[in-house]
Amino acid sequence: MPIYEYNCPKCGVFECIRSYSDDELKSCPRCNSDIEKILSIPSQPIFRGNGFYKTDYCRSESHESKVNKSKDVE
Repeated sequence: MPIYEYNCPKCGVFECIRSYSDDELKSCPRCNSDIEKILSIPSQPIFRGNGFYKTDYCRSESHESKVNKSKDVE
């Protein structure tokens, strides 16, 4: 379920976990003031540990040049 951020003029910024099928919040659950939804950008996960390196899934130029040189030698 996604986490949404809202701004209440009295209570400040708060987060709320809501399903996609739920109705949009129009008032603060604490004080019933009108609220506005804040556009937030989720961060990308950072995988750590063995097998989660940036270079694991992309081919570097040096790798391709080594492959081409080995084909030329044959």
